[in-house]
Amino acid sequence: MEAFSLILFSVILIIIGWMFGDSTSERNFTNANRVAKAILIAFGTFTVVGASTFIGVTQFTYIVGAYAIVLGLGAAVGAVALGNCSDRVYSNGIENDFDTLPDAVAYGYGKFSGTLVTLISILGLFALLVIQISVGGIILSSLMGAPLIAAIILMASVVGLYVYFGGLKGIFITDLIQGIAMFALFGAIIALMIYNGVPMPDGQAMFPEIFNENWEMSLGFIIVLFVSGFLSISGGADIWLRLYSANNQTSAKRGFYISGFMFLFFMACLTVFGMGVLAALPDAPPGEAFMLYIQTSLPAWIMPVVVIGIFAASISTADVETHVIGTMVNAELKRRNIIKATDEPQKLRIARYLTIGTLAVAALAAVWAGGALGQIYSMFLNILMISGVAAWAVLLKRGRGLLMVLGILASSAIFIWLVWTDRMFIGMWSLLVPLPLALLTLPFPMRR
Repeated sequence: MEAFSLILFSVILIIIGWMFGDSTSERNFTNANRVAKAILIAFGTFTVVGASTFIGVTQFTYIVGAYAIVLGLGAAVGAVALGNCSDRVYSNGIENDFDTLPDAVAYGYGKFSGTLVTLISILGLFALLVIQISVGGIILSSLMGAPLIAAIILMASVVGLYVYFGGLKGIFITDLIQGIAMFALFGAIIALMIYNGVPMPDGQAMFPEIFNENWEMSLGFIIVLFVSGFLSISGGADIWLRLYSANNQTSAKRGFYISGFMFLFFMACLTVFGMGVLAALPDAPPGEAFMLYIQTSLPAWIMPVVVIGIFAASISTADVETHVIGTMVNAELKRRNIIKATDEPQKLRIARYLTIGTLAVAALAAVWAGGALGQIYSMFLNILMISGVAAWAVLLKRGRGLLMVLGILASSAIFIWLVWTDRMFIGMWSLLVPLPLALLTLPFPMRR
C-alpha cells in the first residue's frame, strides 16, 4: 500500500509540474517570469522545512526540551523581517533582472563579492540538498524495505522530471501540494497521539534548567538555533529566489508574512511531536528517536500518509535547492562571460543542464553521506550565517565592496578553523562565524 501511494503521489507531482509549470524560455524556467502570488511565495518559502528537520527537531527536544521551538521562532522572525524589508530590494531587483541574493551582492559590492556569496551559498545549499535526498532515502528505504539507492533514484527522478519540464513555476505549484501533505502528516500523527493518550514529559524534561553547570552549552545551543534559523531564512539564496519571482512587491511581503506564521505553527507541531516521542521513548538515541517512533508506535493504516509526508518534505526542499544552485552557477558564468549564449533555446538548455547536473551530483553524494548527516546539517546552518549577514547588508544598504570581501574571507576562515578544531558543535562558538562580516559591513553605509 505504501509503495502504491508513493508511486501515485510521484506521478501526480510530475504531471502537475509539467502541466502547470512553464519552461518555454530561460526566464520562465529560472524565475517563473515573476508571476508568483503571495500564497505560492508562502508555501515555497515554508517548504524549505525538510525531512531532516523532522529528525533534527525531534533530536533537539531530547537536548533542550520544548526550547527546540526556537529554531522555528528564528525562521519565523527571519521570514517576517525579510518581508518587512523586501520593498528595499524588490524594485531594484526587477529593474536589474536579479534572480537571487548573489546578483544583488554583485550589483552593490562588485563582482568578486558576488562570486564569494555565490560560492558560500552553493556550499551551504548543496549540503542541505544532499541531506534532504539522503535523509529522505534512508527513511523511505527503512519504512518500505527498499534499497537505499532505489529510494534515492526515485526521489531524484521525480524532482528532475518536474523541475526540467516545469521550471520554477512547476516547483511553486508542487511545493503547494507538498506543504499541504506535510501539514496533513503531522496533523494526523499528533491527533493520533492525543487519541491514544500519549503523555507529555514532566516539567523538568519539557523545560530543562538551562542555567546549570552546563549553561554555556545549553544556552549557547538555544541561541545558535535561533540565529541560524533567522539567518538561513532571511539570508538564504533560495529564499531570495522567491522574493524576486513574486508578481509584485505586495505579494512578496504578504507571502513572507504568511510563511512566518507557517514556520512558527509547524515548528510548534514538530516540537509537540518531539516531546511526545521523548515521553514514549525516553531512552532512545536522540538522533534515532524519530525513526524508532515512526516504526514502532504508529498503526499500519497511517503509514501511507507517513510515507507521502516524508517524501513530500524531502523533495520539496530538494527541488528548489537544485534549481537555485543551477541558477546561481548560470548567473556567475554569465557575469564572467564564460557563457555567451544568445539564442533562447540554447540559454534554456544551459539552464536546464546546470540544474539537472546539480541534482545528479547531489544524488551521488547522498549515497555515502548517511554517516555524517549531523555534521553536514550543522555545516549548512553555519555556512548560511555568512550569506545571511551579506543579505542584511544588502537589505540595510550597508557596507562597501572591499570590506564585504574581507568580511566574507574572515568569516570563512573562522568557519574552517572551528571545523578543524572541533569547536563547531560546542556552546556559542559558531556565533563567531558571521561576526567579522557583520563588523566590517553593517557599521558603514553603502556607497552605491
